[in-house]
Amino acid sequence: MKRKIIKTLGIVLTIGMMLSLNGIAFASDAEKTGGEKLKEIIESQTKGNVTDIVDQVVTERLECEKVAISDNQKIMKAVELENQRTNEKSYVDYYGGSYINESGNLVIQLCDATEAEQQELQKITSDNVAFEEVANSYESLTDKMERSSILLAELEEKNATGELSETQKKLADNIVGMGTKVEENKNVVYMVDISEEMQAAYFEYFGDESVIFEQSQPIKSSATLMPQGSEILILSTGMGASLGTRMEYLRNNGKYVKGFMTAGHAAKAYGDNVLFVKANGRQVSIGYVIKRQFSGSVDAAFVMLDDLNNYEASRYTKYTNSSGATGELYKMCVSCPYGASPSVGQTVYKSGATTYLTSSQVEITNFTVTYKEDNVTLTNMIKTKTCMSDSGDSGSNVFTKEHGSVYDSVGVLSGAAKNAYTVFCDMEVIDAVWENSQGAPLFQY
Repeated sequence: MKRKIIKTLGIVLTIGMMLSLNGIAFASDAEKTGGEKLKEIIESQTKGNVTDIVDQVVTERLECEKVAISDNQKIMKAVELENQRTNEKSYVDYYGGSYINESGNLVIQLCDATEAEQQELQKITSDNVAFEEVANSYESLTDKMERSSILLAELEEKNATGELSETQKKLADNIVGMGTKVEENKNVVYMVDISEEMQAAYFEYFGDESVIFEQSQPIKSSATLMPQGSEILILSTGMGASLGTRMEYLRNNGKYVKGFMTAGHAAKAYGDNVLFVKANGRQVSIGYVIKRQFSGSVDAAFVMLDDLNNYEASRYTKYTNSSGATGELYKMCVSCPYGASPSVGQTVYKSGATTYLTSSQVEITNFTVTYKEDNVTLTNMIKTKTCMSDSGDSGSNVFTKEHGSVYDSVGVLSGAAKNAYTVFCDMEVIDAVWENSQGAPLFQY
């Protein structure tokens, strides 16, 4: 069974991650390795143009990434196969995967490719592209991961209804996630306990002995509930979250309304009242939820602002310095759609109410997440290499640098495994899932 693409997902480099969010802190513990340097620089500045200083650190890598992203778009056109009748995508047999390495350059993996096939790819890409020989085709890894994802969803359902043996229950409680790790050319399983006993239990239930195992802390499914990254409160749930990217939402009546994105798990339903938490702690009502989803491929909500004369989401993200003063930094694109789905290895940023400005690189795309506390499974999520969030950062705008001095939103932050990694929803997937009779509804303004 091939993976069905809801909408062109930009540069799809990895597939099928399943996360059981035993305890996902919908926003993680900011170990911030990727963002630590940014935070240190920002905190050391109390005046002056902080953006210019930060850009000095990241510009070289980002310039390489731009070339890599362009190269990968050309590669994907050459290796993707699409069934016109079913809209399902597959890949040519010699394609092993692609990712952006630490230097910001694209690496193309080939599996038993002929010299002519490699030369064809070299013709359409820059000299910066590297090729490496791997044992597994991307299509074979994808097929195995799809089968394992289905089995994991069934395992979680049986665990919730008490149908498992003691060993199987222990296995279900231990699995944090699974997906394709392109750099390793392997499918990977994340577990809290990676003992021989648990690995043997995995092999017995899933039947795939080709995977590798990595230890991981569980992800927590609770969030602490007007620049982007400001603290908001959802009144019905009492949950704190972060004010995400400023968006317009196209309703079924054909009219756009203004507001912002945040986490779906922080709200309960249509009409939930949303409060903005000011610096002095005072809470003021700013709008209400008119679209909310915490299922399928989406953990997101759209908050419509009902008093635009007094409260409107800013184009800028929030940061803080060492003196505790807050200000606004990165400027989001205006009058444009969200950014394309990020590539594996691409740098992404987030600005949240708890850990402010942090960054990391994408490690796995098309994550499938199981939130045990809520009995919810999400697909098509994105996992970062390091943790860049903490409780209260849920709903944060995840963005990339696309247009020189402005930035594009690419996702909504969902949760994180403590000290390990962060998970966020792909904005392209959200837009495709929420498409209504008037068309794709989301637009940065």
